[in-house]
Amino acid sequence: MAETSSRTGTPIRTEGSYRQIWDAFAPAGRARLLFALGPDGTPEAALFLVRAGTRVVEPYGGMTRAGAASRANYLLKWEAIRSSREAGGTSYDMWGLVNPGIRQFKEGFGGRDIRLIGAFDLDLRPAAARLYRLAERYCGPRRSMAGATAAQPADGTGSE
Repeated sequence: MAETSSRTGTPIRTEGSYRQIWDAFAPAGRARLLFALGPDGTPEAALFLVRAGTRVVEPYGGMTRAGAASRANYLLKWEAIRSSREAGGTSYDMWGLVNPGIRQFKEGFGGRDIRLIGAFDLDLRPAAARLYRLAERYCGPRRSMAGATAAQPADGTGSE
């Protein structure tokens, strides 16, 4: 994820945020990590999948420069679709278009663009929420484990 973020300028989350999603879905067998390895065994691409019923969602994925050159992500994407279907999945959601170059890739798999309204925050503790937004404004953006700016709130297009 760090290498993909650095190469494409896409946002990255903290390690803890990925772990929270894993911890929420994995105990019930509803999360998977898939890796494409190069000839020497080095990871070249990865996908993080979560499942809700028969719908499989791919909220995160990335590849190294070597993975981009070898097209490891194509092999991995097909394996994710194949194995999800084999496990009973009937819908595979590639999750979004974080940069223009990803559109052609995802359309090549039969994907279609679905526009969403985005996400909104419901402040259950308004005073704490105001304090948090104030701190964000004056302390700068959060930093991720790789030093890239943490992801911004959802804009309705999802993430890679």
